[in-house]
Amino acid sequence: MNEINSINTVKAAVSWSAGRSKSEIPFKDEHGKTGADYLRDSIVEATIKRHPLACREEILQAMDDMGF
Repeated sequence: MNEINSINTVKAAVSWSAGRSKSEIPFKDEHGKTGADYLRDSIVEATIKRHPLACREEILQAMDDMGF
């Protein structure tokens, strides 16, 4: 996934979930993950491919700091 598609996907997910209660957000799958969890994982993987020295935990923390 290229950077522009990643950004657009994140914007769409954040826009969709804004203002919804937890009961309206999709349930977790058999692995205990929501669609947003899979989206975050794919963004982390794409970032690590572009920046091999990047640390997964630091990327996730940066995403949390940005509100995602």
